[in-house]
Amino acid sequence: YGDDTVSGAAALGESGVYAAKVEDASLKSLLGGNTVGLTFDLGSWVVPKSASGEDVLITGGVQVMDTSGTTTTVHAPLVIQAERGGNVLYTSFHTEHQSTVDMEAILEQMVLSL
Repeated sequence: YGDDTVSGAAALGESGVYAAKVEDASLKSLLGGNTVGLTFDLGSWVVPKSASGEDVLITGGVQVMDTSGTTTTVHAPLVIQAERGGNVLYTSFHTEHQSTVDMEAILEQMVLSL
């Protein structure tokens, strides 16, 4: 979100716990439902604006702050897996301090599906 062609102009994700929608059937089965809680213990993370529909595994509404300090809620792809001359995996969350059982299961499933 924001202008990624200008250094420092992109909006950044805010910390928090976000309820996300599981779009992928295999992840729904693994997690036992259509929603998952994703924890972001740090702000300033990159928020993707869009991705091809078939590549998006999890989406959700998240808070972003623009360069003026204005915070808004946007709907964004949060987990993406794509075949682009090789497998590309992207998760907006990391698992250093805020990992949950569901977040670890998502990452494990993505890695094992390669």
